[in-house]
Amino acid sequence: MDSYLRPRSYKVSINSTLSSVRSLECSVPQGSCLSPWLYLTYAGTLFDVIPPSISVYGFADDHIAQKRYKPTSREVEVRSINELGQCAISINDWMNNNKLKMNSSKTEFIMFGSTQMLAKCSADVFNIAGDDIKRKRVIRYIGAFLDEYLTFKDHIKRKCRVAMVNFLRIKSIRKYLSAAATETLVLSLVISHLDYSNVILYGIADSDIHKLQRIQNMCAKLNLNCRKFDSSKDALFKLHWLPVKARLTFKILTYM
Repeated sequence: MDSYLRPRSYKVSINSTLSSVRSLECSVPQGSCLSPWLYLTYAGTLFDVIPPSISVYGFADDHIAQKRYKPTSREVEVRSINELGQCAISINDWMNNNKLKMNSSKTEFIMFGSTQMLAKCSADVFNIAGDDIKRKRVIRYIGAFLDEYLTFKDHIKRKCRVAMVNFLRIKSIRKYLSAAATETLVLSLVISHLDYSNVILYGIADSDIHKLQRIQNMCAKLNLNCRKFDSSKDALFKLHWLPVKARLTFKILTYM
């Protein structure tokens, strides 16, 4: 391992001008199979500086710090926000000690709750390491869009928009494609967006599920070259595609 990591060097290029060569005494080569293991060993100590009152969830280098409270009074809200602020300071100190820099521009602040609960909350700005982060109504976390009421309407709207654009592109060249090629493109470029993190949609209103189902129906009929008023249900059956609502249930059962 020592010969793999050392000796290594780097140089910086600015406007076609190269700096002198410097010795690189930290990090690992990008794309190395050793990198994930070393990263987990390196970043695992982050959880040692998190206070017990704060819950932290992490996936690779994406982390969320969460504090739960009931907005019974202004004092409770301020105390909870301050605890998160102290947690952010601890994380910033940990990063400085580990030769990292906190990027406040990529940090987001959101409050989740019911309409009645959020009406009682007044915090719109969160200070992190000296930078003010404005409260957001929707955040993106690992490709999923989470709104403050957890209705996932924004998530569905964005996924449908991307899926529909890709569907129309495939439709424009359908006459040049075989059925197998069409199915491959549809599954990879359209259905993949409908399936992505779909387990979070379990239990939402059927009217929202219908927006996703409509796109799946169009994809099934496009793949089979069906006419406009042909049955979507028959097309799904011929392709052995589960409907959207059944797909997310199936994925949950698969995990379980």
